[in-house]
Amino acid sequence: MMKTGTLYFVWVVLLFVLPHSYIYAAGIYKWTDADGTVHYGEQPPAQGAKEVHIRPSGAATESQPASRQTDHKGQRDKMIQALEGDRRARQEKKQKQQEEQQKLKAQCAQAKDTLRQYRDAVSLYKLDSQGNRQTMPESAKRQETQRLEAEIKKWCK
Repeated sequence: MMKTGTLYFVWVVLLFVLPHSYIYAAGIYKWTDADGTVHYGEQPPAQGAKEVHIRPSGAATESQPASRQTDHKGQRDKMIQALEGDRRARQEKKQKQQEEQQKLKAQCAQAKDTLRQYRDAVSLYKLDSQGNRQTMPESAKRQETQRLEAEIKKWCK
């Protein structure tokens, strides 16, 4: 009868220990790709991955007191905060990119509109210090047109 109890005990221990030993054995890696996206996986890419050590959390047992369980909760909370920080950073980066694209789009539209006006105009003029019109020579009009065309190439991609 004693052998059956011991065998039962060994099976119970193995059922609880083996699944947790896999978690400790498997490496978890964190890396950021070229687009700034953070990835996690069991196999790292060719370069640039850092191994992340994660311990499983579980109910407190005699071998794992309640103070250790709170340590695991603290580690989990830190991981969650790190993930949220990564997510916020990606959102901020995306928002800045969108704002920059909108700015370039507005500059593009302004330059195209001004170029159209310059091309449609018979002559261009500037106001002098007294508010009188000073007609620009044709060479200055060409230079302004070329400057606007260069801006359009720069801003209208």
